[in-house]
Amino acid sequence: MADRLTYFSYTDVASDSDCHLAFLETLRDDGVLILKDVPASRERTEEIAGLVGRLHLTNYGIFELESKPKPEIAGDMAIALELHTDEPYRIEIPAITFFHVLKQSDAGGDSTMADGLWLAKRLEEKNPRAFEILKTVKARHNRTLKEGRAFDVQAPIFPTDSYGRVTGLRINDRGMAPVDCPVDLVEPFYDALRELLEMIYSGEGRVTVKLQEGEMMVFNNQRLLHGREGFDPARSHRHVRSCHVDLDEFHSRLRVAYRARGRLEAWRHMSSMAHL
Repeated sequence: MADRLTYFSYTDVASDSDCHLAFLETLRDDGVLILKDVPASRERTEEIAGLVGRLHLTNYGIFELESKPKPEIAGDMAIALELHTDEPYRIEIPAITFFHVLKQSDAGGDSTMADGLWLAKRLEEKNPRAFEILKTVKARHNRTLKEGRAFDVQAPIFPTDSYGRVTGLRINDRGMAPVDCPVDLVEPFYDALRELLEMIYSGEGRVTVKLQEGEMMVFNNQRLLHGREGFDPARSHRHVRSCHVDLDEFHSRLRVAYRARGRLEAWRHMSSMAHL
């Protein structure tokens, strides 16, 4: 992924329809890109995300990622965060995600990422049985929040589309409950999960980038794992705003762009997103 991490100018994407289409296609195909020259103003986050579609708000709303004296979730801390996908405990997990950098820490706070499709393919090559188990056995993901919200869903680590093709992954080791499956699959499931987590923790396929003020990382949370290196909040402040747009909005924006160019075949035969 490092050799194809694509940067776009926000000004160009916002003002040039061809550049905007390339932006959407890159997001569909690669699962991640970085916008440069983004206004480092909190009032502009929703406007910039509007390049993809209307916001899909969860209970977090537009979320402020910054270290807090009394943190309630890991994102409020300054500790390193291992690679994960956000909110896998929802039936429909957040899709297109925006990390708008308003203030970057002087040292640390680098963003990490890994392509879930690459990890799935790598696991399939190394251990086809483990890959098949994580594609078919439903893991249990849950989260209970202080404000009286409780989420719990059972879904495979590797989700598939209607053709059985893997489209990404759903994993956050901080929100996994004991698996509920036939007893003869319990040990094979955890063996397969351990092998995948060892790949993730060892850094296979990991890319690290230091996002700067005035940049925005845009990615498909249903495909890309992301994390963060730790930083010292006593030395510098780090502030990132995060929000989401769902896939229906994204696909609508892409189809409208194709229709405006008379590319009806691209519209009709457009694959939903990249897949194995």
